[in-house]
Amino acid sequence: MSLACMGCVQAEVENKPIITKELKDSPNFIKVDKVSSRINEESIYSSIINYSRNPTLDITNRMTCGHETTHMINNDLRNNLQAGNKINAFYLPIGWAFATPEPNFRKSKVKEFVPSDLRGPRYSLYLEGSRDWDDRPLYVMDEWCSYINGAMVGIDDVKNNRYRDGWTDGVYGCLEFSVYGLALCMATEKYDNNYWNTNVEFKSFMNWNLKRAYNTYVAGKDFSQFKYDKQEDYLQRFQQSSSAQAMRNFANTHFNGTWVK
Repeated sequence: MSLACMGCVQAEVENKPIITKELKDSPNFIKVDKVSSRINEESIYSSIINYSRNPTLDITNRMTCGHETTHMINNDLRNNLQAGNKINAFYLPIGWAFATPEPNFRKSKVKEFVPSDLRGPRYSLYLEGSRDWDDRPLYVMDEWCSYINGAMVGIDDVKNNRYRDGWTDGVYGCLEFSVYGLALCMATEKYDNNYWNTNVEFKSFMNWNLKRAYNTYVAGKDFSQFKYDKQEDYLQRFQQSSSAQAMRNFANTHFNGTWVK
């Protein structure tokens, strides 16, 4: 299955999430073991909760729980892998993760690559704030992957008549953090050019995750539970505003124009 075929979120359950040639043989593409059968169902939700030692089951909203539990898995992976080095890792249902070293610059540098009209509702908390993570610029990826996983939970639940919560901007994060992910890459190229030029797995994963975010957004944006005119306006600004031209050029050059058209 090619990346272009991954528009259906259910495909993420039925296949390994990373299937491109570039990533399949990456030394940083790792298997994550299932640790429990707390959730006895076939769903995106269970494929996150059952892979965490410490799922956030006190959170009753399944999308939010999936998001926060992704952080818990990522934290365990970081602690197990880094061995004195700054390694970050990102869980991908079902049962896989991508791991990579942190580039050598501050998260705060990412801000300069985000145009003011693309500083969305999560910008203040995660890019302006979250300063305890400033020495880990891949914190942006941690949040990005968690938002995608949470959106996948919601879409899967709607499709299978399990969704019980109200309206939420549940797929907006896939779009907004794709912009911040592009900004992260632009900052990496400028502030750790050696990392950018030599870490082929990182660029390959970012290319794949941009497509995963796009496919998830498209799969859910028209559901009444997630439909939101502000996210459509945000995408239009990314695709058309002059302030985002440099970012679009970067996406066209390095990532096949995902989100640009």
